[in-house]
Amino acid sequence: MKQLEMSPHELRPNPWNTNSVDPVNMDKLKASMKRLGCFKPIIVREVEESGLMINQIIGGEHRWKTSIDLGFEKVPVINMGEISDAHAKEISIVDNGRYGTDNHDEFIKLIESIGAEDIIDIMPLSSDELEDLMSGSSDDDLKELEDLTLADMEIEAAPEKGEKLQSNQVVRFKVPMEDAGGVKRVIDNIKKEQGFKDSDALTNAGDALVFLCAKYEELTGL
Repeated sequence: MKQLEMSPHELRPNPWNTNSVDPVNMDKLKASMKRLGCFKPIIVREVEESGLMINQIIGGEHRWKTSIDLGFEKVPVINMGEISDAHAKEISIVDNGRYGTDNHDEFIKLIESIGAEDIIDIMPLSSDELEDLMSGSSDDDLKELEDLTLADMEIEAAPEKGEKLQSNQVVRFKVPMEDAGGVKRVIDNIKKEQGFKDSDALTNAGDALVFLCAKYEELTGL
């Protein structure tokens, strides 16, 4: 294993990378690298391709693409040498993973010591997600989303006598990665224009979606 600096134009992507980043977070990655540089090395291996030895990326493909976009002449690289496909794929999977969880209170103190307004543009979080994190409400919301099944999309049965009627229901949707940024921008714009900001992030986004659906019904006459 060797640590060195190389031109990003000397590196090549691998054919199996499954990790994708939506346009919003790609913009944040670009902003972070523009401000902080490429401080996390790109991991490569040496592999033969068409009779030539190339430096194939096994970790950090998005940093590599961004470094080219920003015109970086050199990036830090860790060269693992001539390792097997299996070993390279294991490293690729682990590089894209994240171990452990942050201590909420200590993480908030860390953000406050920097200034949330100074770091939101480069964090992989929306303004609402950061606001919920700072208020401590995001953990419950995320747990609720993780527990969802298709059955949660159905209308709930009437409550038993004495039970409290729920006023909200969480639903989950999947959209293509290339459309995720556009959907988020529309929802964020509606929240801002209509003043949906008094509840938690999920409820504010839900209010924006309900507003959008109502406008659609109004236009189509459904």
